[in-house]
Amino acid sequence: MKFSIHFEEIKDSFKVKNLTQKELEDRILADYPYKNVFFTVKIVETFSIVKTRVVEKQSRPYKTLLQVADEQAVFESTDVSSTAIGYFALKMFQGMAAAGYHLHFLADNKSIGGENVSDLVESFSDAVLLIIVDSKNLIFNNCKYYNTV
Repeated sequence: MKFSIHFEEIKDSFKVKNLTQKELEDRILADYPYKNVFFTVKIVETFSIVKTRVVEKQSRPYKTLLQVADEQAVFESTDVSSTAIGYFALKMFQGMAAAGYHLHFLADNKSIGGENVSDLVESFSDAVLLIIVDSKNLIFNNCKYYNTV
């Protein structure tokens, strides 16, 4: 059995105050040279509002992905100390990956977790954000490519 092992290489990190999730996503793409590469985002925060979805545990015979997706459970919580982690994928990779930002969430006390549902966070109050780029897997590893629109 093969496993994929990821070692973090933190490229940028900053604190965020009073931004919505959409404003934060737009700021990353405007302020950092990652428009044309996959990158990981890790956000550590006490989230004011969280809404996640998860698939129930499966057993044989396994259902199709479409069947499982139709049966997902949705959970909501407020004021949750936690970590959201995910990635940014280019539009050209839609289908192979979810284009744009794709985040998952896990509460520090493991009381709630799963894939984010729209507006995982209404407002970041004092988040620490890390941008992680695995440069070994990039097609091009130069600043001109990063900044090409």
